[in-house]
Amino acid sequence: MSLFNKTFKVALLAMVGVELLSLIAHLAWPGLNQIVFFLIFAATLILSWRDIRVGVLIVLGELMIGSLGQLFTAQILNTSISVRTALFTAVFLVWLVKYTQKTISSRKIIHLLSKSQIRFEAYLLTLPILYGTLLGLIRVGFSQSYFDFNSWLFFLLAPAFWEAFVDKNMIQRSIQVLTAAAIWVGVKTWALLITTSLGIVKIGDSIYNWVRDTRVGEITHIQESLYRIFFQSHIFSLIAILVFLAILHGVKKSSSTKVERRNLLLVTFFAISSVVISQSRSLWLGALVGGIVLIFLLAGKTQDWKEAGKTLRTGLILTVVSVLLVSLVTASMQPPERIYNTNDAGSKSRLAQLFPLKVGISQHWLLGNGFGHEITYQSSDPRILNDNSDGKYTTSFFEWGYLDIWLKIGFLGLFIYLNFIREIVRLNLIHLRKATANNRGMTIGLLAGLAALLVTNIFSPYLNHPLGIGYLLLLSGAWQKD
Repeated sequence: MSLFNKTFKVALLAMVGVELLSLIAHLAWPGLNQIVFFLIFAATLILSWRDIRVGVLIVLGELMIGSLGQLFTAQILNTSISVRTALFTAVFLVWLVKYTQKTISSRKIIHLLSKSQIRFEAYLLTLPILYGTLLGLIRVGFSQSYFDFNSWLFFLLAPAFWEAFVDKNMIQRSIQVLTAAAIWVGVKTWALLITTSLGIVKIGDSIYNWVRDTRVGEITHIQESLYRIFFQSHIFSLIAILVFLAILHGVKKSSSTKVERRNLLLVTFFAISSVVISQSRSLWLGALVGGIVLIFLLAGKTQDWKEAGKTLRTGLILTVVSVLLVSLVTASMQPPERIYNTNDAGSKSRLAQLFPLKVGISQHWLLGNGFGHEITYQSSDPRILNDNSDGKYTTSFFEWGYLDIWLKIGFLGLFIYLNFIREIVRLNLIHLRKATANNRGMTIGLLAGLAALLVTNIFSPYLNHPLGIGYLLLLSGAWQKD
């Protein structure tokens, strides 16, 4: 299986192009921002109408590089609309108009709603989401609840994903887009690390502000010439590591060329080094658990631990190489304190959220408090302390992913959500038992990636965000019955 064909090349070119246009708009031509925004919306609308699969791939590609989805924005009716919202709208409208019309005209609406078991689990999930939305609107109003529940609206793209993934080649094409994203995000991460370490890019300058203003990530000084370069989309770099290692495991047993294996090793290095440079302990923990799941799945029923161990060794070698290169580039041989220090501002703020979250959850533990529900806690974040000297901070967004979900849609909603994920895992495991050699590697990697995502979500919220929801939609469409 080649990951470097036409889909990969088009995706990589598009990713580099839109990022460069975003940078130009920020540095020299602010008006370009809205021009590109509407061009992307129009192109996605037209391409989706021609082929819904292309629209879904565009949505996935943006998730994989865009973090919070604001590489481009437009002011519409005095409201800032992100390019992610534009892509969502384009693909959803095309599905709503084109495919529901086709389905209804062919009298297959019941077939659409009950084509496989995952549909039932997904539709069941709409109940707590709707309840949390209505409760939030009643209790705190639209303005406060909207920015909380709008992420969950991403589930409305589920039918479009299912329609697209009827084509079994969509899994391979999605992984080709993931490959392009892993390379580009890796290049961008390394470029920012090198330029900040050399003092070319400084905290507060135009490049730094571009990264912050587009909500792509954070640049934080750690020690000496070492900086932390963190993108929320690094979660897909983590998933890419596990997918590429699983595919490499299969490549070793096939007649693939040395060039293909070398290219796979290169993109795996880019993905691993991105996660290393991110200095995200949540991602690192996810990588550890995802790696363990990967080894167990690779060993499989044959208990071939020797071959699985070789794949693990490849990952560990690339990790060591990444760490050494980061140390060499930054001239910082001392491990960052954040690796072992749990007394930093981020850790203390997370811990400070626990008791208020417990109190909030206990008020309506079964059905939840609704979207937009706020709590107040004592923050140690320097940015918050700068604005409020006593550190008291009131918000409806929390780092503890599962507790955030429990607070908003209750234990019942969380249970239904986890059951939806359980069904995704079950269907993919069923496919794994009868998968071909090529599909086996992809399926194992995607399942290990899901394990990493589930663990990461403990400390960093992804499952209540389009980044995590988008990955679940990909997996829910994968290997479905025609």
